[in-house]
Amino acid sequence: MQSEVAGLGNPRAALLAFGVAVMAYNILAVLQAAVETEHQLEAANLQVSTYYIADEVRSTTAG
Repeated sequence: MQSEVAGLGNPRAALLAFGVAVMAYNILAVLQAAVETEHQLEAANLQVSTYYIADEVRSTTAG
């Protein structure tokens, strides 16, 4: 059970990792809102799955 990332023991590295995670979540939220707005899904009471958006980005962008 040694799953901790060794480099995150440095406070500056942990802050950077947190900032990157927050930025990635914000980008995902913007993409979701843009798709819902463009396809007018809120009027139809439908939502876009964040899982499938993240899966599409992961499969398109290698690395």
